[in-house]
Amino acid sequence: MTEPPSPSPPVDRRLGPIVGSGRTATVHSWGESEVVKLFRPGVPPDLVELEMTAASLARSQGVRTPAVAGTVHVAERTGVVFQRIAGEPLAAVLTRAPWRYRGLVTALAKLHASIHRCSGGALPSAHARLGMEVQSAGGVSHARRSELAERVHRIAPDDRLCHLDFHLSNVLVADDGLWVIDWGKALSGAPLLDIAVTALRLGGRRGSMESSPLVGPFAWLAGTVLRRTYLHALATVTELDRGAVDALVPAFEVAFDRRWQYSPTEVQRLAQRILARDGADGLERFVATTIDEGAASEYHVLKIAYTAMRRVRGVRALEYGQRALEINPEDARLAYSVARHRMQLRRKRARRLRAEAARQETNPPAGEG
Repeated sequence: MTEPPSPSPPVDRRLGPIVGSGRTATVHSWGESEVVKLFRPGVPPDLVELEMTAASLARSQGVRTPAVAGTVHVAERTGVVFQRIAGEPLAAVLTRAPWRYRGLVTALAKLHASIHRCSGGALPSAHARLGMEVQSAGGVSHARRSELAERVHRIAPDDRLCHLDFHLSNVLVADDGLWVIDWGKALSGAPLLDIAVTALRLGGRRGSMESSPLVGPFAWLAGTVLRRTYLHALATVTELDRGAVDALVPAFEVAFDRRWQYSPTEVQRLAQRILARDGADGLERFVATTIDEGAASEYHVLKIAYTAMRRVRGVRALEYGQRALEINPEDARLAYSVARHRMQLRRKRARRLRAEAARQETNPPAGEG
């Protein structure tokens, strides 16, 4: 006879419905006064440990974050039990009542500043981790990655607590104020690094708005307002180097593989318009500015500029094509086009030199012949 299947392990009766979900975990109600963050299968134990350590560290230093009650195992998943906060995400509140943005975003900035007054303890270094993420990012050239990583390393090291995932969906609005949750990316480092990550997540650069509550044709403008309000409020409670924040945002866009401000289609449309209006010089300025600000994929900008410039400034176009190939050497069509263009330029130069030599033989300089 076939043996009956072994019964599934009993599920803890305290486990309730899902109240939140993310890439690495689902959050369930746990009894009446707690929630449990159940990590998905395959999540490394180090991440679970980091969540508990950082949350406990923040709580012990006065940050408004739920208390950690311990760990549990449910259906072969590890979970961290937290105090339950009777509130809703700030993103949801702003969606329902956008006119409250100024007061809420000001409170958001003050909550963030309270985190940075805390010691990061023995948490890993934010400088090392973020610099490595920038240096290993794809979509840009090695030189560009190195330059962006250097922006991170230029920030003076510090040992402050950095949340590094501080955005509208990770802050709860309760009757008694704001609470911060989700410490799975926390590190120890300079507050400027954490502030720049939040500035990126709030928006103001189209494509960085995945955590913004506002969508549609005015999302970019709304993100700009949220970002400026946040930075202005932060500057009133702490010393803030806005220039350093603005320099770090493109680095973290690359590190976190954000969608770009301009799509390849938009870059092509803009490039054609600028070339027709301002000529090759204007297009070169557009390429340099777009890449420097991280407003589009460097590879796509260079490839589109190569195509647009071939007929009007061949040598410069070849430089763009070669740089694009350094980033994506697998683009066989571009490689063929660049090789053919290089050969055409060599032939053109050879014809020019022969014509110049023939002209000198026909009309020798005065005093010769």
